[in-house]
Amino acid sequence: MSIQKDESDEAGFPTEDNYRLYKTRWVGLVALVFLNIVAGMSLVWFGPIANDVAQDFSLSLDEINWFGNIVNVIYLPSCVIVPWIYAHFGIRRSCYIGAVLFITSAWIRYAGTAKSLSNGGSYALIMIGQLLAGMSQPFFQVLVPSYSEKWFDLKGRTTATMIMGISNPIGNALGQLISPLVGSPRQSILVMAIIYSTVTPFVFLVGNAPPTPPTYAASRKHPTFASLGRAMLGKEITTDPTYMTMRQRIDFAIIFLVFGILVGIVNAFAILTAQDLEPFGYSDDISGLMGATILLVGLVAAAITAPLFDRVLTHHLALSCKLLCPIIAACWLSLIWAIRPNNIGPLFAIMAVVGAMSLTLLPVTLELAVEITRNADGSSAMLWFSSNLFSIIFVLSEGALRAGPDASPPYNMRPAIIFQGVVIQCTQSFFTPSSFPSRWVSSLSSTVCPASSRSSTDGDYPDDECVPEKSTPDLVSPPPFDPAITHGTPFAAHPYVPPSGAPGFEGDRQWDKGFTFNKMGVEHRSVMLTGHKPATTPILTVALADKLRPHPPALVRLPRTWALLYSLDEHGISTNVHPNVWDHEFLFALEQREVETPAGERTLPISQRD
Repeated sequence: MSIQKDESDEAGFPTEDNYRLYKTRWVGLVALVFLNIVAGMSLVWFGPIANDVAQDFSLSLDEINWFGNIVNVIYLPSCVIVPWIYAHFGIRRSCYIGAVLFITSAWIRYAGTAKSLSNGGSYALIMIGQLLAGMSQPFFQVLVPSYSEKWFDLKGRTTATMIMGISNPIGNALGQLISPLVGSPRQSILVMAIIYSTVTPFVFLVGNAPPTPPTYAASRKHPTFASLGRAMLGKEITTDPTYMTMRQRIDFAIIFLVFGILVGIVNAFAILTAQDLEPFGYSDDISGLMGATILLVGLVAAAITAPLFDRVLTHHLALSCKLLCPIIAACWLSLIWAIRPNNIGPLFAIMAVVGAMSLTLLPVTLELAVEITRNADGSSAMLWFSSNLFSIIFVLSEGALRAGPDASPPYNMRPAIIFQGVVIQCTQSFFTPSSFPSRWVSSLSSTVCPASSRSSTDGDYPDDECVPEKSTPDLVSPPPFDPAITHGTPFAAHPYVPPSGAPGFEGDRQWDKGFTFNKMGVEHRSVMLTGHKPATTPILTVALADKLRPHPPALVRLPRTWALLYSLDEHGISTNVHPNVWDHEFLFALEQREVETPAGERTLPISQRD
């Protein structure tokens, strides 16, 4: 007879058999991809043609820059409101609201191209169109992690987030490619309105939620945006699923800062591409291709790496961030020397590396933020808020750093390139292991299962990874620890905490940062023995199982139902008990001990029961 983990749970808790994936999830994903692509065009559409627009409408370059800035400015309050709208109306109706703003912005913007209008009137209408476009963008962008969580299981969630997450940058790339190729600035704005009108009906393909959730986390009610604010201020009680420790709050603050600066610099470069490159002799077309290279190469890289993060590098998201950030920073710094006349080859190479590294990092960072906060909507909204905030800061700062007419070449942006290179070099140090004490950034500097949150809720546990060391000195001697590790991971030296009841106790929660809902309500219940026959009662009782349960590793303790597998032979029931979910070292120690039941009856060691 052997003890085996049962995949089911007690009544009232969803089991793996109750989860289901629907093919229609891909229809909604494709719809959100197209909506996000088109939504991303408005931010950078005027960047490659800034000089032509300024000449056609008699505007200054700083006024043209505000066509991009206004999208970022209005995005800030909008992305805070979107999680509230989503919580009250759901994904589908939220997208309907975004679609109304979407198509309205397109034709108000085109109305500003009428030649009968004054330059001020044209500028005002185009600005209003850009403002409405900025309001619509977060309706499709902020909801990406929520849609992935609602419709996809663990094996496809990062890939789904990647596909939808990079669709907005793809829109940036296409906007930079299309705007200088379709004629005059007025014709270019008409083409953008037609594109918006063509894609808007895709909103009707977005589903709200599947009839049966794909995972346990998807079946739970989404935490509110306010709960993230309370958690960051330390106001959530420790038993709430959204509670964050001080360590996690610092981790999320670091991600908020680094993500905002990295994405903000990419957005600023996309808006200012022509102003950065044209003083050195590069045309509008080359400027557009240069910005598009970042995003198109990044698309290919992200498509290759996202499945790897889903299946191979699931437990190394933070390590990937630490490895890629220095490469990205080095590339941006190298632009100080690379932007010069007749240097097109190295510039395209640098843009390709920046794109490959940045867009690979984008979905990884979004997923890592969800793991730390356990709040998909709130964390996504805050990260995109950060990116748009820093986009505004960089565009305004770099515009102010533009050289004068007496410079060589005139109006060059070399001081701005130096500024962004230095800023990103300082920023990437936040992700290096030596920049902060490891106890401050444990969830970033540890490679121990950053996806544990979803594993802990959905039951997709690895067999031999992310399992804390056994904390039972009376059974086996604890393995030696590396004294250099000081943060609270399962591999750090920490004092033994006696078990307070199966399956978990406070020591487990110090490293389990996941979606473990209602843990306090279920962890102290007795083990349920299924397949129990009268002949097996002397072998394993519920009382004995409850005494054994606190001693295996934490993730092994979690199942509350044990299935008893037994066989009959000519002698009757075989009494060979082997808990096959435990390791051999624990079994060896257990077989050397006599186990006493609560009633005081002594049973033979397991190895002697045959």
